[in-house]
Amino acid sequence: MDLEAHRVVDLLPDREAETFVTWLKTHPGVKIISRDRAGAYADGARRGAPHAIQVADRFHLLLNLRTALQKLFERKQESLQRLAAEEQAARLSVPTNGSAAASPVPEVLPLTPSPTPGQESAAQTSL
Repeated sequence: MDLEAHRVVDLLPDREAETFVTWLKTHPGVKIISRDRAGAYADGARRGAPHAIQVADRFHLLLNLRTALQKLFERKQESLQRLAAEEQAARLSVPTNGSAAASPVPEVLPLTPSPTPGQESAAQTSL
């Protein structure tokens, strides 16, 4: 993909490092390679365009962030529920604008893991 022009440049027949090396050598103007964390692409980029800067693509950065946050919230679920209950209790005990109690805080629901995207993410990977 040409990420600046938002257009497809080419589609490689496989995800092998050697294929990527060959493609890069036939396209010497590549300056930045936005890629997933696949080792074959990292190796291919190093060998085929050693001068190019390699960066993680936006899709995989967001996927990694989502996964890390989900794990964090799952690990801290008990603490978050306790803090939410304490906050709710504090709001209910403090009068607001002359009223007897503030409006209640919505109940905190337990976190349920959502499915992690599968192999279909490979179709969204940019080189």
